[in-house]
Amino acid sequence: MPNSSDPKAMYAVPVGNFDEGVYNFFTDEIFFYDDPHVLYKHWGPEMWAHIDKHEPVLGMSENQAMMALGQTITPHGDNVGDRSVSFDNNGKPVTIDFEHNKAVKITPGE
Repeated sequence: MPNSSDPKAMYAVPVGNFDEGVYNFFTDEIFFYDDPHVLYKHWGPEMWAHIDKHEPVLGMSENQAMMALGQTITPHGDNVGDRSVSFDNNGKPVTIDFEHNKAVKITPGE
């Protein structure tokens, strides 16, 4: 198994199968076909610095927060970008309130 601290380490996971003549692919937003820094370069280097450090900041979008903190654990509302969202944040829960798809309040959990 490669050293997980090696930035050039390569990993593989199945993303589908071939069954009875049919290919089935199971990919979603966690699989990127290019470096996310390239795909979302319009977020700018300052925002990427926060995302890379896994730290939420005021003004980030719900998508940016998810990229920084991981999958949404509990959305409080149905309108993406206009709701409160709780993240597990690797065992350090945090809730972010979004208005017009900008973080306006960040509350650490217990």
